[in-house]
Amino acid sequence: MIRAITPSDWSAILDIQQQCYADVINESQAVLQRKQQLASDCCFIMHSTAPMQGYCFAHPWQLGQPPKLNQLITLPASANTLYVHDVAVAKHAQGLGLAAEALYHLRDLALKQQLGSLSLVAVNGAASYWQRFGFVRQPLAEALSNYGDSAEYMVLPLSNG
Repeated sequence: MIRAITPSDWSAILDIQQQCYADVINESQAVLQRKQQLASDCCFIMHSTAPMQGYCFAHPWQLGQPPKLNQLITLPASANTLYVHDVAVAKHAQGLGLAAEALYHLRDLALKQQLGSLSLVAVNGAASYWQRFGFVRQPLAEALSNYGDSAEYMVLPLSNG
């Protein structure tokens, strides 16, 4: 199940972020809240029971130019991809298919917004996970060093067909 983020969710979001990304730079609540303000339909909570089981932050962006971590963003005037900033599932809820549900929801949102792809930076060796959904590694001229040493830029082209 997917629902909108409410003010009472922030503590749990930050806890799940810490569980999932302890060795990568975590983003501040202010940075995450900015993403939610700019693209509230693309930022949501995932759960099938209480407590919260995961979250997702995504926003329209420019293909091939992933935003730097932990910086306030402004949406580009001409977006062509839905950038999946973060899909995180709490340890107690892994294996329930919540990330896949979030990804399918994001795909539908991107198609409605006439965006040609989903894009993301895979961290912590997660590239093989995202490949299962059709994401393909893409080379970038700019380094992804602030995402961690194993970070890889990936794209999932979309079509209405």
